[in-house]
Amino acid sequence: MRRSVLSAKKHGARQLELTLTHSLAPPAEGETPAAKRPIRTAYALDLFLFYIFWEIVLVPMFLIIGIWGGADRIYATIKFVLYTLVGSLLMLVAILATAFAFQAAHGGDWTGAFDFEALRAFATTGGGFDPALQLLAFGAFFLAFAIKVPMFPFHTWLPDAHVEAPTAGSVILAGVLLKLGGYGFIRFALSFY
Repeated sequence: MRRSVLSAKKHGARQLELTLTHSLAPPAEGETPAAKRPIRTAYALDLFLFYIFWEIVLVPMFLIIGIWGGADRIYATIKFVLYTLVGSLLMLVAILATAFAFQAAHGGDWTGAFDFEALRAFATTGGGFDPALQLLAFGAFFLAFAIKVPMFPFHTWLPDAHVEAPTAGSVILAGVLLKLGGYGFIRFALSFY
């Protein structure tokens, strides 16, 4: 009985690992991002979709650490979730503020308010965003991505998560999730503000 429970735990961890890496992997040759596979964080050209997938990526790591982690896995999981949740909420506020500013500048029309290309064009040409909004939204995006990377002093969740995660979870954490923070900073924070 004990052996079958351990086997089920290892199989479940492997399944979560495959799900996480599948959702972030580039499409196969000849396959479009929308065909047969979910839209990935890296392909999201809509800020709201990016935010949704940014959050969905955290769920497998939460489960891997929380279920298959070490002795203090609950503490590490809660710390991981709280840190990333605070960063994510800051990013959500910045996304919504940017969308409202874009909408207000376009006479109440919401078309393109979450579109990456439309927002980047608006930020670099035309009226652009208010300097105060740029500063606050950049700060919110920066904090969200700094927590995910993690940068000092927002790094204290990382040692606990790495120590308590199983080996596969630690590899995914270092190889995928931490890189998303740098990717998001380069693609979104530097592009808009």
